[in-house]
Amino acid sequence: MYTNCSSLDCVLAGILFFVTFLSTKERVEAVDGEQSKTPLKKGLKALFQNKYWGLMVFFSLVTYTGAGLNGGLGVYYAQYILENPALVGPLGFAGLFPVMIGLFFVAPIIKRFGKRNAMIFGLVFGLIGTAFLLIDPANFTLVLIGSVIRGIGGVPVAASFFAMLADTIEYGEWKTGVRTEGLVYSAGSFGTKVGSGLGAAVMGWLLSFAGYIGGAAQQSDSAISMILFMFIWAPAIIAVIQLIILFFYKLDKIYPKILADLQARKEDL
Repeated sequence: MYTNCSSLDCVLAGILFFVTFLSTKERVEAVDGEQSKTPLKKGLKALFQNKYWGLMVFFSLVTYTGAGLNGGLGVYYAQYILENPALVGPLGFAGLFPVMIGLFFVAPIIKRFGKRNAMIFGLVFGLIGTAFLLIDPANFTLVLIGSVIRGIGGVPVAASFFAMLADTIEYGEWKTGVRTEGLVYSAGSFGTKVGSGLGAAVMGWLLSFAGYIGGAAQQSDSAISMILFMFIWAPAIIAVIQLIILFFYKLDKIYPKILADLQARKEDL
């Protein structure tokens, strides 16, 4: 069943990527028409002068480390905290479904309040979801409600991150005169991949450190405490770190001026 679903997902993804390729047209032109000939050394120097790019790469590393950490944790939580392995499916769906649906409705919120502020709202909303988990971590109803709320809180983050990363391209061009789309996105991709891998590895390391024994019907108190920590407290800690990063992200406020300045430069050439 899972193989068939995965195959179907791959086919659909391939078709959609192909449609995107055929229907996408580049509409952005660099102020300097020679940007495509920018040496790698010059591009890297400009990239590391882009503070907002650095913040977004750090944000992606933290975000996807959290995603990797929690990606496989539902299995352990359902079995050893909720004491019912069959609940792993509903538990995972409770976190994923709000994101799938919310992405269709989040655009007006982002347009009204801005990408950064929408993210902050989502992260705070997610912390409220964590509060529900703390009431009784073994109560499936409360855990389900908390997971749904955390999933809703994750919608603005999922919808805004890559758009915010794209905004740093204009900031970099405005600040340094060098446009570095490829480097910006490759570094952002690096953050997502490293973060996902690191999160999955950290989950294994922490479980091992706490004395988790694979396949055992019962686990030690330290292993149970670690599962609770990773499922409840680790996402809350990561959300606080994300909020701190966003506190220093002020690009939304000056972005219209940046676009106007770049347009004026282009007209002066």
